[in-house]
Amino acid sequence: MNDEESKPWWRVAWSGLWMTAAAFIVFELFIRAIAFFHPIYDVEMMKYAKALKVFSPVPTLIRQHRPNSKAHLMGVDVSLNSLGHRSRELINPKPAPGSSSCRLTARTSIQSSSSSPNSKRLLRKAEERTVEATWRRIGKLLDQFPPKECANYLRNSGYASV
Repeated sequence: MNDEESKPWWRVAWSGLWMTAAAFIVFELFIRAIAFFHPIYDVEMMKYAKALKVFSPVPTLIRQHRPNSKAHLMGVDVSLNSLGHRSRELINPKPAPGSSSCRLTARTSIQSSSSSPNSKRLLRKAEERTVEATWRRIGKLLDQFPPKECANYLRNSGYASV
C-alpha cells in the first residue's frame, strides 16, 4: 500500500487546492514583475478608466471624462481640462447653447453673424430628411461662406489660432 492510498480523499483535494492557489499567486507575481518594467496596455487602460472617467448622467453614455483630473499612466502625465478634454484649456470657450449662436445640426454650430440667419434659412429650405443628406447639404452651404468669415469663426470660438 503506497502513501497516496492511505491518505483520505479530502486531504488530497485540500493539498491540490493549496497547490493551485500557490500557482496562481506565483503567476500573479510574475505578471506584476513584467508589468513593472513593461506596461501592459489593458492594465493601463483600466487604470485610465478608474482615474480619469466617471459614470455619465447622460443615458446614452456609459462613462465620460472627469473634468480637471490628472493621472500618471505608462510613464506619461495625463491631465484633463475643465471640459474633460486632454487638450489645453480653451481661451475663448464656445458660447452656451441658446446664446448668440444658432445651431445648424447636433454637431455643427456657426456663430451669429450677418450670414448665420442666411445659412439657417438655406438649410431649412433644403428640407433634407436623412443625416447623410444633411451633412452633404452643409458641405455645399459652407462653400458659400468666404474663407475670412470661416477663419473669424474659428478664431472667435477658440477652436484654432488662424
